[in-house]
Amino acid sequence: MIYVVIFISLSTLSQVILKKESNSLESLKNHHFIINMFKNYKVILAYIISFIGILIWILALSEITLIEAIILSSISYVIMFIVDYIIFKVKVSKNKIIGASLILFGILLSSI
Repeated sequence: MIYVVIFISLSTLSQVILKKESNSLESLKNHHFIINMFKNYKVILAYIISFIGILIWILALSEITLIEAIILSSISYVIMFIVDYIIFKVKVSKNKIIGASLILFGILLSSI
């Protein structure tokens, strides 16, 4: 279970870094985007963090069933919803709150 928590944490961190850096990169529509992306050490760091997360995920799968791991990892959507609100100041709608609540309810229901 701890491996799933570490995986979710690393995945969230990686996504936050990539989101912040995507806002600072030059136009995403030209071919220089890819070159600039790989010159950016924060983007490379995010990919490294993501890769480490995948290795941790493999460890998680060695200790729990695939369905348990998938159900537990779905909480990452709720965490990203909260991170989006706190860090990126994304507007929270009623539908997003309902969706996050349904995910949490599904996780709870599956653990019974």
